[in-house]
Amino acid sequence: MQNLKKNFKWVAEQVEEIESSIAASEYRSGRVSVIMGSPSDLDHCKQIKAACEKYGASCDLHVSSAHKSTADTMKLLAKIEGSAVDEPAVIVAVAGRNNGLGPVLSGNTILPVINCLPVSAQWATSDIWSSLRFPSGLGCSTVLSPEPLLLRLLKYCLSTMLSFGAC
Repeated sequence: MQNLKKNFKWVAEQVEEIESSIAASEYRSGRVSVIMGSPSDLDHCKQIKAACEKYGASCDLHVSSAHKSTADTMKLLAKIEGSAVDEPAVIVAVAGRNNGLGPVLSGNTILPVINCLPVSAQWATSDIWSSLRFPSGLGCSTVLSPEPLLLRLLKYCLSTMLSFGAC
């Protein structure tokens, strides 16, 4: 247990160091496109946007239901992919109830897709399964709140920025 605590402390220190260097940097890059399944997910998405902007990543919010307006969702996805040519980009899928949004996006894009569920106490144990079990060939990640999402995005954007030659 002591070793686990020591490792956790080291990781926390490394994250603080990365956060400080990003916050102090004049180089701002990375785009996060948050797609929510319905307007009822807006409060959760605003938390994600605030976290992204704190570290200089631009973040745009969109509403599109993979269940109710699939064609519109695919058009939005094409638009997001088209704007991701010159900077690192990631898509965050936010959908309560049955999360078909993340898997549908993941199956139709080359960009990474991360599910970040607006978990409710009443339905959490039921809703989570649609973001953890999907058909083969789909590669979404799933986090349950904006804090781990931010860490995942930082890791992705930093590694991609190296690929883009931005660091």
